[in-house]
Amino acid sequence: MEIPPNTDSRSSAITKSIGAALILGIIAALALQSAFARTKVQHNTTGESTSDIRNVTIERVDRDKSIILMSMRTYLDVWNGGRVYDPQEHKWGVRFINNTTIQLRRDTGASQSFDLAWYVVESDAFQVEYIETHFNTSELGPKTVNLTGLTPYGKPVDFKPDKSFAVTTVSNCTDNTALAQNAYYFYTKLLYNETTNETTDQLVFERAAAVCGVSEAADLYTFVVQLHDNSNAYQGFSDWEESFYLYTDEIKNSTNVTVNVDRSKSFLLTDRRNTYSALRAEYRASISADSQIGLNRKEVGSRAGSTNVSWYVVELGTLGRAEGGEVLIPGGSAVGEWNAS
Repeated sequence: MEIPPNTDSRSSAITKSIGAALILGIIAALALQSAFARTKVQHNTTGESTSDIRNVTIERVDRDKSIILMSMRTYLDVWNGGRVYDPQEHKWGVRFINNTTIQLRRDTGASQSFDLAWYVVESDAFQVEYIETHFNTSELGPKTVNLTGLTPYGKPVDFKPDKSFAVTTVSNCTDNTALAQNAYYFYTKLLYNETTNETTDQLVFERAAAVCGVSEAADLYTFVVQLHDNSNAYQGFSDWEESFYLYTDEIKNSTNVTVNVDRSKSFLLTDRRNTYSALRAEYRASISADSQIGLNRKEVGSRAGSTNVSWYVVELGTLGRAEGGEVLIPGGSAVGEWNAS
């Protein structure tokens, strides 16, 4: 999931607000249902630091049903008229080290100071597979990765259309060229064995060639989530040409039928492939109507670039109830002690 970094003092409040609003919106939607699904959120910030690897101790979680979201900010001045800083500094990944430790990391050759906000979301409605994917130098994709169909603790999970979503962060980028930033935005797509005749579910990643220099190596950390209650996750893809400020797309299910979601309990996640590196290429995304997502950016033209956006609209159901109606919480208890492995 992308939340654009804050790169100057003038945009500090705006960028921080956008990032915080997105994550807090997701958490609020989950919290509304927490009495049923025992959803738990842990949150904190790392504080401003130049450290490249930050291990943070958390309360014990069950990684089979947990994901991590993050945002960042820096007080650095914008470099050379509005271009973003280099990927080596800005591209942070986040993952679990164990049940009580998360790690936020970037390439160890970086030096600038960042403050990072992290959110660990643990829900009985989630079944999670975690994967790490390496892109070699000059490798653009599409790169198809077979999912194992196993959670971190080895329990089987079968990802289903309209019931699954993915959250990816990018790390270990050695590139220190600002105009290469676009090579570290990755478009993601979930493919299901029900619809592709493959033996496994798959995840596809793709990036554009760097505007300047070489597309260097990078590591992707991805949480793939299956919703095993009656929640829904609609996957979509928007090809946004550089000449448009605004773009809208219909929310459709896997059979290409337009659906209406309840926006009071829905949130939107996006990733993208972009052909240019600039702050003017950053965008906002929202569920703009019950059956529609909307995208908008500050500027158009070749220096905004064409953008391929991959997105998920996640609509939370009556958490605590599986599709067949059985109660996820033993005994049907609405409130109980959080039990983590």
